[in-house]
Amino acid sequence: AGFTALDGSAIDGTGKVLVLDFWATWCVPCIQEMPQLSHMYRELSPKGLALVGVAMDEEGAAVVKPFLIRHPVDYPVALGSEAVGQKYGVENLPVTIVFDRSGKLLKRFDGYTKESDLRAAIQAAL
Repeated sequence: AGFTALDGSAIDGTGKVLVLDFWATWCVPCIQEMPQLSHMYRELSPKGLALVGVAMDEEGAAVVKPFLIRHPVDYPVALGSEAVGQKYGVENLPVTIVFDRSGKLLKRFDGYTKESDLRAAIQAAL
């Protein structure tokens, strides 16, 4: 699953444990999850974690970029789309999906996810 970060760089999760976090700037539980996602990314990316925040705002970069200036995160953020949402079955936010190193779906979390639960799923795959 290739995504392009807001800065234009390609995000490649090949051979890594890939976490896709679907969020939006208006979604309160999504925003509550961001500091713990940053924390896990800083700690676990050297061990093979790839984490992408997929912003599902309809207005796209126009609202996401200013939001990220106010709420900076350590992991790359990509813009989602209706097609991406359909591909991953995203209806309500947040949705966090964990894939193992071979790209197989490992775990899906709908709604606010405790750091310990997500961390356990990631650790099992690293």
